[in-house]
Amino acid sequence: MNEILGKKDLKYKIPLILEVASPIHIGSREGSLRTTDFISHKGKTYVIDEDKFCEFLLDHNLIDDFVDSVSSGFRSIAEYLKGKDIKDLDKNIRDIALHSIRGGENRMRGFRPFVRDAHGQVFIPGTSIKGTLRTSLLHGILSGDPRLRGEKGSWVENNLRQLSSGERGKEKKQFSYKILQRDILQNFRIPGTDQKDGPNRDILRCLTVRDAYPIGQIESRLIKLQFLSKNASGEVYWSKQERPDRPLEVWVEAVVAGRFMTELIMDMQLFNHFKTEDRCIKDLNDLLRHVRHMNKSIFDHEKKYFSAYTKPKSPDARDAAQSLYTWYEKQQGSLLRIGFGSGMLSTTVDEVFSPNVRTEIRNIFGHNRGSDPAPKTRRVWQKEHNQWVPMGWMEFSQPEDRTTIAVQRKEPEPVVEDVWENATLEWRAQDATVVARVENRRAFGKGKELVPESMHDRLINRRKNVKAKITVVQKGNSFVIVKIEPFM
Repeated sequence: MNEILGKKDLKYKIPLILEVASPIHIGSREGSLRTTDFISHKGKTYVIDEDKFCEFLLDHNLIDDFVDSVSSGFRSIAEYLKGKDIKDLDKNIRDIALHSIRGGENRMRGFRPFVRDAHGQVFIPGTSIKGTLRTSLLHGILSGDPRLRGEKGSWVENNLRQLSSGERGKEKKQFSYKILQRDILQNFRIPGTDQKDGPNRDILRCLTVRDAYPIGQIESRLIKLQFLSKNASGEVYWSKQERPDRPLEVWVEAVVAGRFMTELIMDMQLFNHFKTEDRCIKDLNDLLRHVRHMNKSIFDHEKKYFSAYTKPKSPDARDAAQSLYTWYEKQQGSLLRIGFGSGMLSTTVDEVFSPNVRTEIRNIFGHNRGSDPAPKTRRVWQKEHNQWVPMGWMEFSQPEDRTTIAVQRKEPEPVVEDVWENATLEWRAQDATVVARVENRRAFGKGKELVPESMHDRLINRRKNVKAKITVVQKGNSFVIVKIEPFM
């Protein structure tokens, strides 16, 4: 790509495949869902559709009873339904669900859902990917320049001593802005302008990252995360809640297997406005080199963390530490870390500073853990017996049959039809939309005229799900229904 940097009015892109190496969780706006939002039943967790649930209560003459239950200390929809004499409970639970997720437990009091787009499709936001690229670039700049790293290290230590505990929130934001944004990435010179340091002089203005959508099938499930910690004396142990003898744990919806596709797009016209001697990267491949470098450093740090410990407080804490060391030892390829559980090292550039500085940063801006290592805790998943894995790792690669592509305009994509057998249809009256589901895929179609007459009574009038054979076309990241036929 270097040979084309002088060309104007072009954008260059690299398609990237992101393959799940360990569970990925990207949170949604909803935060955590509670027992009033879902039902765990027979190995699956069903997220409740409020409109469908209201219709269900109305159909079973349970509106008043449900209101009374809520008023008298309602705990969960699951407990409420299982206390009623409802025929074919399995089917009714499926009919009132927005979607289902493999996993979960009846005693689960809540979980964090994965972010979804407007059509209910799991995806990885481009902003999340760009955030990890940005951190990697900052890490690369600091680790590659001993003078700058020493200067910033001294600045950090001096400013930490001056922070007052009463203004930590505000000071933390300013602290991050000064060292990570303005002073390092937002002071690149643009000839002919006298702009101050800030977003307009940010080198990553040139970069756009597309949202990443699944390639083929992905596997998502609800998993329970535990918190493995190590104290200053080197003991590894499981963190607990404030109440004694209760382990600290959190349930999340995670993608545990599968691949996603994204694109990195560099605006070369804008990139060439920055003076050549100021640019800290040559091209997109150079940016990915920084990603590899940062995450190799984190791998080395994590292997040392999980191998250097004293006698554990419990045998399974020892087994977890050994298992996690083995996981890091076996990984190959180019990896990046993203989402919940990435931790202090992957979401900041603190790894380039000394352990003492990292500890002081943690004690001032986070929880004061004294001389315990920073970070001291890892969110981990017990995948199988005696096998634990960390959170957030993805292997990235470029498709073998494609190279960096110059694009000046988007060519129209060919329309390709696909037939989905045995699709489940539901009717969404509020916007006159047919929603079709097959496994993890969804398709949408507008209007009653799309539905065969023979299905109107059950699907539209009585709002019951039906099976059908549908023909769809893909538009962008969505599927559109173009034909519906009875399923034979």
